[in-house]
Amino acid sequence: MKPILFYDVLPDMQCLQGSTLPVFVVDVEGGSLSGCAVTLVLEQFPDSEKFTKPCTVTENGFEVQLTSQDTAALSGLYQMSFVITDSTGLNHITLKGSLHVRMTSQEAET
Repeated sequence: MKPILFYDVLPDMQCLQGSTLPVFVVDVEGGSLSGCAVTLVLEQFPDSEKFTKPCTVTENGFEVQLTSQDTAALSGLYQMSFVITDSTGLNHITLKGSLHVRMTSQEAET
């Protein structure tokens, strides 16, 4: 599966429950993530139901993949963001978009 590359913009996306999405790759230009943690956060409003998944730091940025196990537990519209926690514990939202997770037609019929 080809990775998804982001440059300053996080497009709105959709998928079916139980889908494995391509790897999200975010390059950090000219900066170092040394001492930082990066997390993908999916938050559903107004319920504020939150799903988080830690990202793997790479040489040029970070990456993460939502697997079929991850998306099977999701349903509806989520605000998706990447949050960097710096070495002092402060959180910085770097990219933001939306992810709509739809039920498959079989699940909708039950």
